[in-house]
Parts: sequence; C-alpha cells; structure tokens
Amino acid sequence: MIENGTAVRTVQDEEASTYAPMLSRDLSPIDWTKSAHAVNCQIRGLIPWPAASAVVDGRAMKVFKSQETGEETSAEPGTLLSADKRGIAVACGDGKALYLTEIQADGGKRMPVADYLRGHPIQL
Repeated sequence: MIENGTAVRTVQDEEASTYAPMLSRDLSPIDWTKSAHAVNCQIRGLIPWPAASAVVDGRAMKVFKSQETGEETSAEPGTLLSADKRGIAVACGDGKALYLTEIQADGGKRMPVADYLRGHPIQL
C-alpha cells in the first residue's frame, strides 16, 4: 500500500500525544522489584544506549537481551535462580523468573550468556 501510494494517512491527535524525556544513564539500573515483563521492556528499550545495567554475581554488567519464561518463583526479587546455557535466571517482583541472555561484563565484550559462563561460571 505504501509503495503504490494507496495507504490511508491519519493526522495525529495532538491531545493524545505524550512527552518522552531524553534517555540518560539514570534509566539504566534494573529494579528487580518490577515485573518480569517491565524489566524485559526496560532492557529492550535501552538498546543500544545507555543499556540496562545490573550487578550479577558481584560484577557490574550491561544487559542487552532477556527472555520472559513465565516460570514462577518464591525467591526475593534480584535473586539469581540459575545460570546455564539458557541464560542467567533472576527473580522479579511479580514472582516470575527472567532469563538474561546477552550481557557485557564491565571491561568485557558483549556476548551471549552461555559464552560468558564458559569462562566465568556462577556458583549458586
């Protein structure tokens, strides 16, 4: 429709528009008390800059990809649940686990979590 010029154009309703502030590093730290869905949206929304950040196993990391699983947990938000080839599972505030699947350790390269864990195993 766009290519042949037949797409219907709609004027934006100025009353329904909202203000979006500039992105800053202040938005980076992950608040694990939020729902797994909200944390996943934060991670996706901050790519490529400033990138979501978290301290995982005592190391500062940027988080670039995550996956909602729907797995339930009774652990405190921010608790590491598992670390394997699927990713690093972290408990969120809604009682669901979120898998971190692509990270960048402080001073390191961006990589899949499975690759990171080969050189930096996490003992739970």
